[in-house]
Amino acid sequence: MVVDIYSSAMGPASLEVDLAILIDAVRPQLPETADRAVARMVAEALSYRDHTVEELRPVVLGNLVAGLAAASHSEPATPDQIELFREAGHTRALQAVSVDDMLHGWRIGLDELRATARRQAHELGLGDSVVLAFTDRCLAWADQGMLESTAEHRRTELDLARREQHLRGNLVRQILIGTPSAGELRIQALAFGLDLAELYVPFRVSVPSGLDVRAAERQLGVADSAGPRRGLAALIDGDLAGFSCRLPRADVDFVAGLGPAATLDALAHPYALASRALDAALRLGLSGLVDFDQLGLLPAALSDDDVARPLEETILRPLRRSGAAGDVILETVRRYLANDRRLNQTAGEMHTHVNTIRNRLARFEQLTGRDLHRTPDLVETWWVLQRPPRQDMP
Repeated sequence: MVVDIYSSAMGPASLEVDLAILIDAVRPQLPETADRAVARMVAEALSYRDHTVEELRPVVLGNLVAGLAAASHSEPATPDQIELFREAGHTRALQAVSVDDMLHGWRIGLDELRATARRQAHELGLGDSVVLAFTDRCLAWADQGMLESTAEHRRTELDLARREQHLRGNLVRQILIGTPSAGELRIQALAFGLDLAELYVPFRVSVPSGLDVRAAERQLGVADSAGPRRGLAALIDGDLAGFSCRLPRADVDFVAGLGPAATLDALAHPYALASRALDAALRLGLSGLVDFDQLGLLPAALSDDDVARPLEETILRPLRRSGAAGDVILETVRRYLANDRRLNQTAGEMHTHVNTIRNRLARFEQLTGRDLHRTPDLVETWWVLQRPPRQDMP
């Protein structure tokens, strides 16, 4: 049984002498202490498990050496020690060790150092007061170490996140524009965990104010998560653009244009079609996932102004000049075509007689010179009616 030889009357000089004896006894035990700490860190902290003892031991041993030096002087950490703390935080961030696991590692190292001190004090016949003084000094050192290493860990994480975001954005742009060489694409794709043989669906999402971009990325299957990466996305010209091999089956609360699936080295043209699908969806007031292949002629009808303007002049302008009556005729033709030229269905929707529908259609043909029984005239009328009304046409 060890008897505590210290009393409240014992002066600080005696305590310092015995602390020095204890520290000298602990110093040769630091390599074994570091080994025990590393073994516990790997066993108890998830993000340490992907790292070897050879990676972790030097930093842990260095921290223990610094802690022992701090205990011997009972002074604030020196600039060199502070730099060591920051280096530890920087290294852990580069090793993808989380802040929580890093702090847990600090506590493990401190716990093992304290256990070593207890064993050495017992062998030397030193009392608990010496161990308590040793522990207090190590705690003060560890508190400063955890603060400095945590701050540096977070700075490094932010730098890594910015760099990763920049690289990801560049890769997405290059793939969707079609500029990377085969070798460059292979290297960067593998770095991001993408499969060069996989088929990806390109998408472009309108990002109005209030849209949760991260939530949209999760629904599109491109947010960071465990397991293989399903795709990538980045903000391009204010829209969320990217590609995914796992799109949602359910409806989404945003509008996105989709292009045909292709491998990473062939997504430029499909992405251009995804952009056209988004433009068409926005002009038509559609929502959800809008596939270009399902829009038929609509993208062409909506985007080809050279074809549309002459048709608007010959079909729409005469009806606009007729005022309210022309608007009614135009709406009648619109519904008539939407109902696949079924007179009865159109009359029912407009709550009027079939003959009234016939008379409006006849008036349309009279004003525009178009015959809805002729295929070219029918197609031209359908084409021009798909476009939103021009505000500059009286």
